[in-house]
Amino acid sequence: MIRFVRGAALLAALALTVPMADSAHATTAVYLSEVEHALESDAVILATVGEQRVDRDPATGRLFTHTAVHLQKSLYGDAPVDFEVHQMGGRLGDEILRLPGDATLIPGEAVCLFVRQVDGFWYLTALQQSKYSVIPSLDGTLLERDLDEGLFHRSKVGPMRPFVDDSEGSPMTLARLAIILEEVAPVPAPAANGGEQ
Repeated sequence: MIRFVRGAALLAALALTVPMADSAHATTAVYLSEVEHALESDAVILATVGEQRVDRDPATGRLFTHTAVHLQKSLYGDAPVDFEVHQMGGRLGDEILRLPGDATLIPGEAVCLFVRQVDGFWYLTALQQSKYSVIPSLDGTLLERDLDEGLFHRSKVGPMRPFVDDSEGSPMTLARLAIILEEVAPVPAPAANGGEQ
């Protein structure tokens, strides 16, 4: 199906597949700040993960997982109340295909997602970077994510360097993310003023 090929093209735009010595593949991707991430996304949402289904692209034979998502609140941009996130990989019978560096969406989980629409289909903007687990705490709502596979920093000079998470001691909170997103939110068009100039 065309939608699978276009979805794979989106993943390829943000991630590079690099062959490893054992002929397996690892995914490497460029780390995005929250501002860069939002600007690459159509929406940043709080949502609940729903049911999943896995099917096979008849053209390539690859497995794809389609996960239902129910919008609780939009923090940036617009997304439907109910839609599916499409990801390469999944489990069908005894066959398992996983794209290293991609996020795992768990039915019933409360999440914050950065999502992008391509040709009418929704995808995570930047693989594992695009999913935060929502964790209630006494200090407010915390947002946690796994950034453990194949991330690199852009470098103005020389090669990219491996991403090192130096955010220890300053966890991301929902309130902090909301402030960041307010700074990059599109400015609404001015209201009509009754024809005056």
